[in-house]
Amino acid sequence: MPTWNPLRHETCHIWSTPRLLAFEEHIPRLFVVIIDSGSGPEPIRLNNENDSNSDFTSVSEDDLPPIHAYGHTYHGSGRVWVPNDVSEASRLNLQHLLFKKLHRGRLTHTRLPDEISHGDFEILDVGTGAGTWAHEMGRQYPSANILGTDLSVALLHHYIPPNVRFEVFDAAEPWDDRKYHFINMRDLVGGGIRDWKGLLSSAFAHLYPGGQLEFVQFRCESSQASSSADEVPDALQEYQRTLQRMCDEQGLDFDPASSVPAWLDEMGAENICSRVRWLPTWIGRDALHAVSARNRHVGELGGILLPLVLENWAIMLFDKGGLGEDYTRDLISRIVEEQRLDQARICLKL
Repeated sequence: MPTWNPLRHETCHIWSTPRLLAFEEHIPRLFVVIIDSGSGPEPIRLNNENDSNSDFTSVSEDDLPPIHAYGHTYHGSGRVWVPNDVSEASRLNLQHLLFKKLHRGRLTHTRLPDEISHGDFEILDVGTGAGTWAHEMGRQYPSANILGTDLSVALLHHYIPPNVRFEVFDAAEPWDDRKYHFINMRDLVGGGIRDWKGLLSSAFAHLYPGGQLEFVQFRCESSQASSSADEVPDALQEYQRTLQRMCDEQGLDFDPASSVPAWLDEMGAENICSRVRWLPTWIGRDALHAVSARNRHVGELGGILLPLVLENWAIMLFDKGGLGEDYTRDLISRIVEEQRLDQARICLKL
């Protein structure tokens, strides 16, 4: 089995402005993996049975009653540790805005082929969540056929473009025979996926020749106002250690991104490109002069997003590990307080 050689693939550290180089170790990263499944002729797709008047009738219904706990609503299977409610929809929509800012308004980091505008182009959004990405892709590319799948449809938009469909589907289960030209996987951590390599194998096997896959994931990290500072803020250190310990105890992996390029290489993927983007999610007074209005907006979005991420990732996971809801909420409050200090800058590693 071949091993992944970083020298054979592109790894890019892309900075918003040269004046932010001083903060190299202290600003968030967006890990994007883009792969091409290999060259080959485009297939001829036969009869497309997509409903041209797609709406909520195009999705299946959730079979399991939801779980209500910690002031949140969760998927009835109990497998997913992040909520399935308004707070999670807010988190997903804020993340979507942040990703678009990082991509300068684009919906993908991947350069999509011209064929996407000429019909017969199949797109899959795995773990579609609120469906925002699929919704906007459908409006931007009205000739493409877009399918969003998730364990639940509770967070979906009320309006769905006619070329977009949603289905209740567990991506951890065997996939059907459909193939796609582009597969989007964004922010899938949360317990629903235990076998990340198996998920990627399923996706890769369902790409047309020449198809593309984009995998995007983020995690929480910390930063200091001064690049010479060594200490990670105490509360965030505690959160990170506890999150890792709880994940280990439950058999979860909240940080699969670093393994993705090697897995895809083993599967025979071509043109693997892994990108790390460093951008601030909160800017202290000392850095305001060094960043553009665009990056200040990113920082503002990150400041709003941070408490949602911290709570939705941890509130059930920590409680199931015996720490209790009160402990988790107090810890998050301390992290948010650290964020308010110019001496401590909390970042999201994207």
